[in-house]
Amino acid sequence: MLSLVLWFAVSAVAEDAPVAEPAPVAEPAPAVITPSVEAPAAEEPVGWDVQYSAGAVAALVAVPASLYLGEWLGSLSNSLIWSAIPVLLSIGLIPPIAVTAATVIVGNWKTPGRYRWWPALIATTVVNGASLAIGASLGLSVGMVGRVIVYTLAQAVLQPGVAVGLERAWPRTDSAVITLRNEPVSPSTFFVPTSTWSF
Repeated sequence: MLSLVLWFAVSAVAEDAPVAEPAPVAEPAPAVITPSVEAPAAEEPVGWDVQYSAGAVAALVAVPASLYLGEWLGSLSNSLIWSAIPVLLSIGLIPPIAVTAATVIVGNWKTPGRYRWWPALIATTVVNGASLAIGASLGLSVGMVGRVIVYTLAQAVLQPGVAVGLERAWPRTDSAVITLRNEPVSPSTFFVPTSTWSF
């Protein structure tokens, strides 16, 4: 009888006791996209001495070759105009194109796109034209090998020096790297150019 009374008492207390509500589950915070601008991993550019040497070698080959090619082209026609055009194009354009191409290609070997083409080509073309005018006034002729050698050595110093100096004084601006770190394992990376135009 006593056990029955205790059972009813315990049941009544259990029914009157408040039911504990489950604790609210915290929702995960939304992913936050935090852009961060980083500098790209820049590789060390080719040394100026290597770049200059490449231009000097190109000048040592292109300058005498253009002079002798111009002499041969001038002998193909009896017309003064039609013989002068290929001569001027040969001696006026071949050396600066060769020197500029050598310095730009070698300079951009480790850092593609760093050095510009057109400013250096314009500068070396001006130097080449002025040198031809001065050389002609001093008696430059393909028949005089000694003068051709001196003129070639002078161009191997002047034209690469102008090209490399201008290229290194006015390089392209590096691009910025924007990384969106919304995913710790594989963040999204974008390359944004920092300049809108270039030569």
